[in-house]
Amino acid sequence: MSLKDELEKQKIILMEAERIAHIGGWEWDLKEDRFYCTEGWRRINGVSKITMTREELLNLAHPEDLGMIMDSFEGALRGVKSYDIKHRIIKEDSGEIRYVHSRGEVVYDDKGNPVKVYGVSMDITESKRREEELIAYEQIVSSSQDLMSLVDREYCYRIVNEPYGFIHKTSRDQIVGCHVSDILGEKAFYDVAKPRLDRCFKGERVNYAEWFYFPEKGYRYMDVTYSPCYLDESTIMGAATVVRDITERKQAEEALREQKDLLEGLIDGISDVVAIQYPDHTIERFNKAGYEMLGMTPEEVKGKKCYELIGRYQECEECATRKALETKELTVIEKYIPEVEMYLNCRSNPVLDEEGNVVRIVEQLQDITERKIQEDALKRERDYMFKVFDSMSQYVVVDSKDYIIEYLNRPAKEDFGDLVGKVCYREIGQEAPCKQCPIPKIVHEEHPGPLKFNVEAFGRILEGSATPLVNLDGSISVLEVLEDITEEKEKEEKIRYLSFHDGLTGLYNRAFFEEEIRRLEKSKDYPITIIVVDVDGLKLVNDTLGHARGDELLKACSKVLKKSCRQTDFLARIGGDEFVIVLPRTSEEEGEQVGNRIRSNIDLHNIKDSSLPMSLSLGIATAETRKTPLQETYKRADSLMCRAKLSKDKGSRAQLVNILMAALEERDYITEGHAQRLSHLCQRMGEKIGLSSRQLGDLALLSRVHDLGKVATPDRVLFKEGPLTREEWGMMK
Repeated sequence: MSLKDELEKQKIILMEAERIAHIGGWEWDLKEDRFYCTEGWRRINGVSKITMTREELLNLAHPEDLGMIMDSFEGALRGVKSYDIKHRIIKEDSGEIRYVHSRGEVVYDDKGNPVKVYGVSMDITESKRREEELIAYEQIVSSSQDLMSLVDREYCYRIVNEPYGFIHKTSRDQIVGCHVSDILGEKAFYDVAKPRLDRCFKGERVNYAEWFYFPEKGYRYMDVTYSPCYLDESTIMGAATVVRDITERKQAEEALREQKDLLEGLIDGISDVVAIQYPDHTIERFNKAGYEMLGMTPEEVKGKKCYELIGRYQECEECATRKALETKELTVIEKYIPEVEMYLNCRSNPVLDEEGNVVRIVEQLQDITERKIQEDALKRERDYMFKVFDSMSQYVVVDSKDYIIEYLNRPAKEDFGDLVGKVCYREIGQEAPCKQCPIPKIVHEEHPGPLKFNVEAFGRILEGSATPLVNLDGSISVLEVLEDITEEKEKEEKIRYLSFHDGLTGLYNRAFFEEEIRRLEKSKDYPITIIVVDVDGLKLVNDTLGHARGDELLKACSKVLKKSCRQTDFLARIGGDEFVIVLPRTSEEEGEQVGNRIRSNIDLHNIKDSSLPMSLSLGIATAETRKTPLQETYKRADSLMCRAKLSKDKGSRAQLVNILMAALEERDYITEGHAQRLSHLCQRMGEKIGLSSRQLGDLALLSRVHDLGKVATPDRVLFKEGPLTREEWGMMK
């Protein structure tokens, strides 16, 4: 073989070696600044040129790694370090990013100057990716809370993570190389782990859960998975184990199981029928009462729809389950099922998943047949009772606990209108229940009744009696029987008014005055002043002008006194011609001011109405403290009034007589001067028969006023030409 052939063969061998090893050689001529490369290097970098410039070479490097490459190369040229670097490249033909490991050696000339660099680059992309994957796997294993390990076929640990060592109260380095029995104990190894590892070594993936004892945590329930770990497609090198602590889940499952058993026991203990259905009405199960009612076993019921169990081909017309499916809320329906001859209360409650979909219907069926029979009887009794109510003259009203009017008998509807369904207190113009309303006591305090109460409504005063009324559904309403006592109350009020008021003037009377005196004696309203007032000449007015004019005088006096009093003062008529004024918190000086005001108002009255002059005698006395009884104060005021009356009695009487005589002379039914002539004759006659001076005075007065009574007699009677009637004679008398 020639040398040329030999070289060609060596070239082929080198190229194949580069291809197989994923390497490529290169030379960098520093003097020419040119880069030469082999076919293997060109294949790695995706280029076709055999030689390249520095710029073309650097364009192949990943931009982020370019600085690192130049630092390493310049360091090699200075002899500081060798050129040995792992970096990324961007293949020119595909743009793919690859990892390469480049190493080079600098060649120097005789003077020690670098002239060339010879090197080799290896494509390490696959190994780099496997390395990254391994790092990722290690991070996953390290960060996992599960216990992970690799057990070889000799039952020895090859790899374990940190949690595996922690739960065994040791480090993972101390576990690696140990036999499994050294860590788990021989009993756990031979009884639990080894039989399952042997199955795994035969290629089976094994999963089981078992209680294990750990020094750090005690007994824990662990979920264990053994997976075969293959060296190649046919050779199993060991078992990868993943152990997860599921103690809490196990305990929760056991608690749920206990709760389920408890709930099933409770459900079976319920006397009502309980059915659990799917949304399509298929029965999942009944409780014990349900199977007994139907006379069927669970196997006979399973898979059948609820309506099929009673011999129907479609769901009931009134179906609580259907409505519960539609509304997704509890639905209650009462209905009669002729197939089982029962009235049932059907309560269907939907069970929803997290998305709000109905997954089950729990239906409770209560036998209410006896209750329905009783309700029907009660309804008949109530209908009869309401007919009786309609025949009563009293008002009969039934109110709910919420003050809603549920029933009115015929008289109540006729007088008040049909108010059924309305709130009772609002119909009488109130915003809240009446103070005497019996509903709270009957409903909430469970008062047995009857409970008496009064209410004002529709312009009437009603007296009522309330008792509880049990409804068909067991709720409580209030039955009220009311009677109109308006007239009786008005009479009572009138009697009460008259018992404390003077019928003529409307002022308080003596009884109320005495009551007020007793009250004030215990009060803090001192000083208290009392004014006693007496009407002068009232008897003379009554005797001459008649009691009607006397009453007019008394009314006029009461008006003058009212006008003179303050709002805090108390005024009463305590006798025929006597009044009293009580002034709380009033000194004697202030009382005198009130007295002066009365006198001024009398003068004003007499100016306005001179036909019947008013004259009042006053007596004023003051109790400064409680030490002075008010009865004594009253007596002192009365005594002072009597003194005042005596001091002006003759003058006031004379004034009154003169006014009446003037009124008499204006009535032209006698000859002018008749009274004077008669008085003169009487004077002479008295002297002849020897009368005393006092008797002569009285006789003179009599002669002047003997016709005074005629002042109040109507003209039609005085000047009547024919005989008088009995009534007219009464007026004259």
